[in-house]
Amino acid sequence: MLKGRHVISLADFTKDELLLILDTADALKLKVKYGEPHRYLEGKTLGMIFERPSTRTRVSFEVGMTQLGGHAQFLASESLQLARGEPIKDTARVLSRYVDGIMYRGGFEPLLELVKYSSVPVISAAAKGSGTNHPCQVLADFQTIREKKLRFEGLRVALCWVSGDPSIDYKKPPTLVYDYIFACSKLGMELVLACPEGYDPFSPEVIGRAKRQTESNGAPFRVVRDLHEAVVGADVIHCKNWVPVNFPDDQKPAHFLYPEKYKRWIIDGQVVSRGKRDVIVMNALPAYRGYELTDEVMEGPHSVVFDEAENRLHAQKAVMALVMR
Repeated sequence: MLKGRHVISLADFTKDELLLILDTADALKLKVKYGEPHRYLEGKTLGMIFERPSTRTRVSFEVGMTQLGGHAQFLASESLQLARGEPIKDTARVLSRYVDGIMYRGGFEPLLELVKYSSVPVISAAAKGSGTNHPCQVLADFQTIREKKLRFEGLRVALCWVSGDPSIDYKKPPTLVYDYIFACSKLGMELVLACPEGYDPFSPEVIGRAKRQTESNGAPFRVVRDLHEAVVGADVIHCKNWVPVNFPDDQKPAHFLYPEKYKRWIIDGQVVSRGKRDVIVMNALPAYRGYELTDEVMEGPHSVVFDEAENRLHAQKAVMALVMR
């Protein structure tokens, strides 16, 4: 059903296709639990192009390919001819003759060029630029949500901007926000996006288009400016720091310049208490403890961040098994 498909954004997939991926992820997770072999990609190779560093992405893709009977080839961009100016379209056509799938973590524009010229499936592992996405992370999140809540329909998800550590000079892109919007819509979940003024992840036009599309599916989507308002009655709280798409590289965001002003944007016990009694708290990691969420929350009974991290492995194995077989 999905053989040969590129996996760039969850907006490109139907509800039934998303459920197929998640059902496959659950089945593969059980096979690992019970020690059942599942070498569905025997003899297959995944080329992994990294333009940005990673812990979970690299390890989970490599382990996943090994468990599926295949091989993952790590390709740091600085070690490729890309670093010397070879066009991405040439790299795409060459790699397509060597490997059975390409995983890419880097810029959004090069990702689109890679997709255009590749004859094998391309899987986005987080892209940033004029567009942004992180479909594998969001699939892992939704696998975790269903494990804990046993359903999707009718759940309320609060996707909350939180402050970052100003001593770490790294501007996180809003990679997973776009995929969250459309996955929630297609699976029947209400989404509340909370962020301060000036931190909308996308342009007003993109936000408006997303609202119209989600409302046409009968799944409410709204943007609020108050963290405490966003989490009232939430079944799921996902916290993430970001700067807007196309934020200038040579500028510092406001929460770096005025950290005191934004320090209340943190998931602490008081925030969690405004959700439902069985609310779960998520973070894609790495988490800046004490800035994005408190130690109390991250190590507390509502936290599922390490289940979420584990499910990167199972969700990505499902994607690879479905598109690369």
